[in-house]
Amino acid sequence: MSNDPSQNPLALDVVNHKYPRSEIGKLEKNVNRILNKNPEDEKALAVRKAIETTYLPSLENEYVFVGFCLGATLEGRLDEQWIENSVCILEYYENEAVVKRFAKIRPGDIIILKKREVFGKTMRLFSHGRVKETKVSKIDKPYFLIDWITPNEFLEVPLMGCNTTVDVRSLEDVDTAMPKEFWQWLAIETDGESLDG
Repeated sequence: MSNDPSQNPLALDVVNHKYPRSEIGKLEKNVNRILNKNPEDEKALAVRKAIETTYLPSLENEYVFVGFCLGATLEGRLDEQWIENSVCILEYYENEAVVKRFAKIRPGDIIILKKREVFGKTMRLFSHGRVKETKVSKIDKPYFLIDWITPNEFLEVPLMGCNTTVDVRSLEDVDTAMPKEFWQWLAIETDGESLDG
């Protein structure tokens, strides 16, 4: 048997969205437990590959606002490296709650790079992208493959309580809090052109 998800019934269930987002995390823990004992387990590898590459249904996607400035200043910005390498990497491992939120990001989720602007009120948004694939580094830390989009202009929007490095918001929360300009900005694909045409 190969670690190809299409050759494994459990992996096919992941690919065919038979597990809701809440169950994918539990399944991933079980797979990791098996792979810690036997790193060559082909069934577990196939399920891991399915989890790492299968987009969740769009209604289960989350919007993740990620800070990218070391020391909260633009001089310490990391976004240029991330965009150049089509990745998103958590650089701060001191806060366990932030690490847990980062680890729950799934393919299909939308990452939005942000920096707080007016303390307690607004944030600036710089780039965005949909997670294509989740990965685990050699030092057992998650990171994501992303095709980043950087509109010509940053956008200042309500802070929505996004005060940490990784802030996860549901579609409903974002829809309620964000102005229509946010959705226009998010629809920009490249060179300032909208996906809507």
